[in-house]
Amino acid sequence: ASLAKAKGRVVAEGTVGYAPASGATARGQLTFEPFSFETPQANVEDLTGTLDFVDLLQPRTAPRQNLTAKRVTAVAALDDVALHFGLAMEDDGPVVAISEATGDMAGGTLALRDATLRLGATSNAATVEVNGISLGRLLEQLRTENVSGTGILSGSIPLRFGTAGFAVENGKIQAQEPGALHVNLGSAKETLEKQGQAMSLMVQALEDFHYTLLEVGVSRPAGGDMTLAIKLEGMNPAVLDGHPFRFNINLTGNLERLVAALRAGTGLTAGVLEGAVGLTR
Repeated sequence: ASLAKAKGRVVAEGTVGYAPASGATARGQLTFEPFSFETPQANVEDLTGTLDFVDLLQPRTAPRQNLTAKRVTAVAALDDVALHFGLAMEDDGPVVAISEATGDMAGGTLALRDATLRLGATSNAATVEVNGISLGRLLEQLRTENVSGTGILSGSIPLRFGTAGFAVENGKIQAQEPGALHVNLGSAKETLEKQGQAMSLMVQALEDFHYTLLEVGVSRPAGGDMTLAIKLEGMNPAVLDGHPFRFNINLTGNLERLVAALRAGTGLTAGVLEGAVGLTR
């Protein structure tokens, strides 16, 4: 990946030797103290740590290497990132064995453990565990002024990535307890309410929706767009005397476009919502 706005210090040290019995040898260290940079995918702040290469000719590190970063920002910020891993060279190419990768996000944590990544493989599998994310803080980070809420989210997101591309396979994140969701559709509200009584009730319910179930399914085929399948069950105390609603909302697009739509209040349109709601009986 190309780097931009690189700032900090990277120190490389190494030794090279030769012996008739064993041939050439080379080992070295690469130290970040600290180092910040941007790539098209993410910004990394204050990357710190030393990589100890026991072999530079066939790149291999000691088993447990440690890197930390103050913050890694893609769509949302991941703070206090820690990566523990080892690098080896096998017949089919470099292999990264991740014992643990963790970071703090919106009051909770993301973690990936015991993953083996073959850099030349068609596809690698790894699962990101989501634990204790604050929905309100996450929406604030995403700057979704038209959508706010409360609740604690946990779940898992299975990933596949490699030369075949990047995919998300049936991830699921859900609220661990009841909470609230507030959707302000702004100028779109009047237009949606003209679509009929069911649509009007839906728009009103989402303005102050007290949910008992909030579940988000996450999928993305390699080379395709992200799909968020949102299930909501609950009620608005001011709509139909608190009669329960059930919503199934599907949003598709790249992640940046989905977040932009939520920020602008255009993510929930008549085309998305029509036929996607029922009143529970």
